[in-house]
Amino acid sequence: MPAYRIRLRLGGPLATPLHSGTLFGHLCWARRLRESERALVTWLTSLPESPFLLSDALPCDQLPRPLLQPTDRPEHSAGESRRDFLKRLEEDKKLRKTAFISIADFFGAARGL
Repeated sequence: MPAYRIRLRLGGPLATPLHSGTLFGHLCWARRLRESERALVTWLTSLPESPFLLSDALPCDQLPRPLLQPTDRPEHSAGESRRDFLKRLEEDKKLRKTAFISIADFFGAARGL
C-alpha cells in the first residue's frame, strides 16, 4: 500500500487534536460537500474492499518512536567522572521519554530489527 504525507498549514487554532478519526470525519464532510452525499455513501461502502488508513497528525518530519526492547542502562566506566556518568543517565532517560524521532532515525531503527 503506498504511503502519502500531507502537510497542513493551519490558519487558526484547533479545538480538538488531529486524531485519525477527526481527520477521517473531515475527509467525509469534504467529499460530501464537494461531490454529493451519494458519492460519500458510495465511497464508504467501498472501504471494506479497498481500505483507507489514516494516522494521527504528527509533527513535521517526525514519526513516533518505535517501542523497542529496553537497552541496558549505561554503566559507570572506570575513568569517567560521576558528573559525566549522571549526565549520560539523564540523556538516556530523555531519549526513552522521547515521543517522536526523525524519519531517518526511524528507518535506521527499523533496519536494525
